[in-house]
Amino acid sequence: MERSRMLVCSAAVLLSCGLVSVYAATPAWTCAVEGEVVWQHTAAMGYLVACTKTGLSGIDAEKGTVAWNNKEFAGLDEESMTEIAGTPYFVAVRKGETAIIDGFTGVTVFSAKAEGFSTITNRYPMYQCGGLLVTGKKGETNAAVMTNMKDGTKRWELSATDNIFAAFEVDKSSVLVVTAFTLYRLDAATGKEIWKVASSHEAASLDNMGALGGLIKKMASKAAAKNPVNAMNLFVKPEIDAFFIAVESKNETQTVTKGKTETSYEIENSYNGYKLSDGSILWQKPYELKGKLAKVMLSDEGLILFNAGESAMQGDAGMMSMMGGSKPVNYPQVKINLLGYKDGKPMWGKNGSGLKLRDEATVIFKNERGIVCVTDNAVNILDPKSGTLQFEKDVKVFSDIMDVRVLPCGLFVCSDEKANILDLAAKELLWDKPVKTAPGLYEVKDNALYIYSTKEKKVFRADLAAKAALTPLSGEEVEFEGKEKPKKLEIRANGILLSSDQNLHLLAQDGKSVFKAYFPAPRESAFLRALNYANAARAAYYGARYGMASIQLKDAAGKTDDAMGKGMLNAFGEMTGQISNAAMGAASESFKKANERFKATAQTRDYVFVLTRVDKACSLLQVSKNDGKVIETIDLGSDKKPVYSVDDVAGRIYYRSEPKKIVCYAF
Repeated sequence: MERSRMLVCSAAVLLSCGLVSVYAATPAWTCAVEGEVVWQHTAAMGYLVACTKTGLSGIDAEKGTVAWNNKEFAGLDEESMTEIAGTPYFVAVRKGETAIIDGFTGVTVFSAKAEGFSTITNRYPMYQCGGLLVTGKKGETNAAVMTNMKDGTKRWELSATDNIFAAFEVDKSSVLVVTAFTLYRLDAATGKEIWKVASSHEAASLDNMGALGGLIKKMASKAAAKNPVNAMNLFVKPEIDAFFIAVESKNETQTVTKGKTETSYEIENSYNGYKLSDGSILWQKPYELKGKLAKVMLSDEGLILFNAGESAMQGDAGMMSMMGGSKPVNYPQVKINLLGYKDGKPMWGKNGSGLKLRDEATVIFKNERGIVCVTDNAVNILDPKSGTLQFEKDVKVFSDIMDVRVLPCGLFVCSDEKANILDLAAKELLWDKPVKTAPGLYEVKDNALYIYSTKEKKVFRADLAAKAALTPLSGEEVEFEGKEKPKKLEIRANGILLSSDQNLHLLAQDGKSVFKAYFPAPRESAFLRALNYANAARAAYYGARYGMASIQLKDAAGKTDDAMGKGMLNAFGEMTGQISNAAMGAASESFKKANERFKATAQTRDYVFVLTRVDKACSLLQVSKNDGKVIETIDLGSDKKPVYSVDDVAGRIYYRSEPKKIVCYAF
């Protein structure tokens, strides 16, 4: 007997404008699987995986057929499945096995058990060459294995005695593997050494010390295992035959006082330059700092470091830090500095001490005035040619800046509760008092800013060509039912839409109400879970589509009218880069599918999914943004823990209607 049934007659849903009929949706397909479905997961890249008591099953979302089965992971805990961001792959972990699986084809592109790995430390998708590099340990031996992304075929293996810290794709034909003492540039297809060099002058000295050097290496390797590398970044500058590596490490020390052991640590970061053609070291000494890794930009003049610590030193502390002996430090004011490409020496500020910022730069982007640096509560502009900040003191705005956008009249900044516009030329705010609002409650269209004030409970319009003077659309306040507050403002062809989880309110351009719609929320958290995940996935996709990593210095977000894409400017930068690279490089049908889906997110959606109660059952409604009317409804029954998932990008709902059946509704 079905655990849930489709509504066979219309049900009344309360709307502020009256009673509207709810029409039952027609399934696009029904898929029968071998075992009882325990959970199902719609990945950000679009593949659907159902976990049953007999195995994992991949469902073809278009056809509604079982694309693949994997019986090894029968009854897998949902928490043991993890997507690899920007790829069609997921990681499944169970009983000593760690497998990386293509969600579209079911191909195991890597198996720790098959390759003999006892520990997996990291995995690196190499998009341009179509490979997946996995690092870890085989017993006591460090190893890296490269497999084909397409079919999981093993290409090559690197066994090293040093700790493997990181791996990078240099270009479409080669990869860089960084260990504690050695750098390898390898052919991506065969693993053949293009070159192999010591990672530092100190490491090269140890190589020349014979057995004693080997002993010191072993001691240093053990110390490095206790004081791991937190982060490592690669920056390639092929036009000058150079690449640069930035490393952040955590150095831990223990002291015993009166029989009590105390642990302290310090964070250090260092930067070094190498020739791309042969791996030889360009800089006589690395540039080293206390504190976390700085953001790095490659400019014409050199490497620009943002948020660099003040106590810079060029010395031989790198090897000693790996062998212990660190002391806790208090990190000083953050700075901006420039390192010369040829020698790595700091060039800005007095004696290379750098330029002072009030606080850490959270958003960095380029416009016609220079490089704009936004901290938690202030703004300054860097001239990269002269190495000077345009404002003697950072222009203070307000605390907890979360969103920044470039507008014709200035820089729009918003915290979680207020917003204002900073005129960069005049160094003054355009509005006497900030508007009480929140991210997501404003949008730019046709040279006008529309913003909802949480204090006045009204929508205001600001002409961006006329110093952004605020004008209320109307005197009517926008109030939501169910104690909800607006979460999103969207400019549509027929007006300005304000929405929350359960409310929609459309205003005409003159401020008059077009419609109001409210759907009471179910109380059961299990019903809300899948929908919340779907909303988050869609937001992430829009963010990846239009968002930017601040250090990439793109100004696209200031030119698009997409509201969700103009959110946190650097929140989805990593995902953006991954998907862009994947589209260009990986020769795989799965990547093609993922890329098509990625492009599809640019399309405007004309509906929202809303969970509500109809009679005694929970229902998932498809509600029109144009008129607030319910287009379709899916009855989720009265289960306390319904098994369903939502693909809010493609507009599909997957629901376990029976223990061994999944029904898809496509909108």
